[in-house]
Amino acid sequence: MKFHFHSCFQICCTALEILPPLFVIGITGSSFWFYITHIYYYENIEILKTLSLIIFPIITSMFIWSYATVVLTDSQSPRKNWMYTLRDSNRTLLTENSASTLDGEIDTIELEERAGQELLPQYSSQVKSDGSYRFCSKCNNYKPDRTHHCSTCKKCILKMDHHCPWIYNCVGFGNQKQFILFLFYGFLYSGYVLLSLSISVMYDKFPMDSPHNIGQTLTISLRILILMVCGLVFSVVFCIFLIMQLVLLLYNRTTIETMYRKVFIRVNQALSSTNKNIFYIDKTSNFLQVFGTDPVYWLIPVFSGKGDGYTFPIFVNDLERH
Repeated sequence: MKFHFHSCFQICCTALEILPPLFVIGITGSSFWFYITHIYYYENIEILKTLSLIIFPIITSMFIWSYATVVLTDSQSPRKNWMYTLRDSNRTLLTENSASTLDGEIDTIELEERAGQELLPQYSSQVKSDGSYRFCSKCNNYKPDRTHHCSTCKKCILKMDHHCPWIYNCVGFGNQKQFILFLFYGFLYSGYVLLSLSISVMYDKFPMDSPHNIGQTLTISLRILILMVCGLVFSVVFCIFLIMQLVLLLYNRTTIETMYRKVFIRVNQALSSTNKNIFYIDKTSNFLQVFGTDPVYWLIPVFSGKGDGYTFPIFVNDLERH
């Protein structure tokens, strides 16, 4: 009985988690269909009609592509064998077999006992307030810089920004660019619907010269009203979140890192702390870290950033020694 209850509970939780993505897919499909049919059959402004039938499907395709990639792309978790050994002053890769239990998982106690003696995370700068390296007891693994454990995904995420229920995924190193482009194309999608229909309402006239057209006119007017309201609401929402993500991008911070009051780091094996953002280099470099150096890929929702998600350039100044 307990097994069945637990299984039913898990099924219900999974169903609730996939509702937001289904809502996004449903609202996108229905709004696209209503908009295209309205433009094709009832729009009398030929220039607006022609432009909408060309531009809007392109925007929609990019929006869907961005959403699909941000949902399906793995936000990436740290490997089990990413740490290095310092025995005999030689750095050799610590394989999973050389520090693992019989069930294939790293022995947490063994690693914690050896930490600071032989095993050190590879180039890890961030540490705890007591100077020890950050360790995830749930994943049995050390955490690289900017890595955090997601209780929803049940795993650590490289450069974790936040868990987003609307994409059924975490936003992290592997899909941060795709998430920003999803917001960008979502804003273009909803904004274009709102702008084009506003022009249509201002300059177009619907036939009302006979009683037979009243019902059709009311149907068209209701459809336009619903599309304009949805366009207004979603364009505002997408715009707000897009601005937030762009600000974080340019300052090289994640949503989680904005909640930090003080960061503890190791510089030349000395424990220090700072209340400043150690990952801020300059706005151009911060942008290129995520979007890459080739402008051809900037508007395409594929990974083109720099780095591996384990190490990041840091800038330290005004450190408080401990």
